[in-house]
Amino acid sequence: MPVDGLPQGLITSLCQDREGGIWIGTDAAGAFRLFGGKVQPLTTRQGLADDRVRSLNLDREGNVWIGTFGGLNRWRDGHLTLLTSRDGLASDEVGSVLQDRDGNLWIGTRRGLNLLRDGKLTTLPAASRPPSEDVHELFEDREGNLWLGVSSDGLVRLKNAAFGYLPGVAFRAGRIAWSVIEDPDGTLWIGTDGGLERLANGTETLFTMRDGLPNDVVRTVLRDRHGTLWVGTNGGLARFRDGRFAAVPGVATVRILSLYEDRQGRLWIGTQSGVKLWADGRLTAFSLADAIRTAAAPSGPAPAAGWPISKAAVSCRSGRVI
Repeated sequence: MPVDGLPQGLITSLCQDREGGIWIGTDAAGAFRLFGGKVQPLTTRQGLADDRVRSLNLDREGNVWIGTFGGLNRWRDGHLTLLTSRDGLASDEVGSVLQDRDGNLWIGTRRGLNLLRDGKLTTLPAASRPPSEDVHELFEDREGNLWLGVSSDGLVRLKNAAFGYLPGVAFRAGRIAWSVIEDPDGTLWIGTDGGLERLANGTETLFTMRDGLPNDVVRTVLRDRHGTLWVGTNGGLARFRDGRFAAVPGVATVRILSLYEDRQGRLWIGTQSGVKLWADGRLTAFSLADAIRTAAAPSGPAPAAGWPISKAAVSCRSGRVI
């Protein structure tokens, strides 16, 4: 049975904190933390800027950054603070947040890119701005380059303080790059509105429905601990192993927006109609028992009442704890 209070609408983002709590962002019902078999809501009633959540990110200091259509909320030590355009954000519509290896916080908005460094919020100068102002994806590769998924301009790379394109379908004007991950060998996988792009050693390969994808609009990509590549599309979920895609039964034709692998190796799937779990090789409906088992997983001391904040760095972009 569904967990009481767990949102059943479109799930935009997923994360797990150090205590084992699962964070869930929705497109219209705010954010939620699942812990101890209970669902703790964080909506406008509790002070969230807007109930339309676009991204969740936990930084190394334990701050929870929540990108919404009303600004960027930070949850710290049980208190909410807010950054908006009045504070210097390029736009109140925050689509992505990333903390880089140096501790800087990059904020992608509907109208440009901001940088929060040493407590100071800045907007990039015109000469250093990405070609498109609408930034909905941020990713840092192993060499420290920053990649931006921008509407209408595909994927651009910030390297040595300059933006540039690389050859390939995902990098062409008119494309939308929704998701970016990197394999240990440096191979990039880019989910676009025209298929899944693989960039390896300068060679591009585009995978589409002709190769077995459920849909050509790829919204989220994740590589799990066993090496399986999961691809969430507007028409269902697929796995890629041994050079082949295989659709996952039970979520066919369902729109997939977010994927997350927890410490127990379970895959959380954010769909247009709530959360599903892939565990032990099968898809299951999320239940109260699942919630209790999640809370019971070894994860350090039990937190105090309220929304506990971890001291670990958690990558919400890649969908794995780091």
